[in-house]
Amino acid sequence: MTARATTGYHLGVDQRARRGDPLRPVELDILRQLADGAHDPEIAHALDISTRTYRRYVTAMQHKLGARTRAHAVAIGMRDHHIDPHEGHPR
Repeated sequence: MTARATTGYHLGVDQRARRGDPLRPVELDILRQLADGAHDPEIAHALDISTRTYRRYVTAMQHKLGARTRAHAVAIGMRDHHIDPHEGHPR
């Protein structure tokens, strides 16, 4: 069974994400992997999603966090306790 079938990541990305909206589990997974230093293609492959879908999730995550870049999203994620700065894991 693929990650898509078990996680529901294939259910679509809300392009209307707004700042302050809660992060979806897949967005937290992406945030954790970014904090761990993974590259975009690695993350998409690990989540069994296309790079296009991955980019949509990243864009939605950045909107929700009010981040300008992926690095900024990681910094906000650590500051706001979405991920543990010492472990890189979602809380």
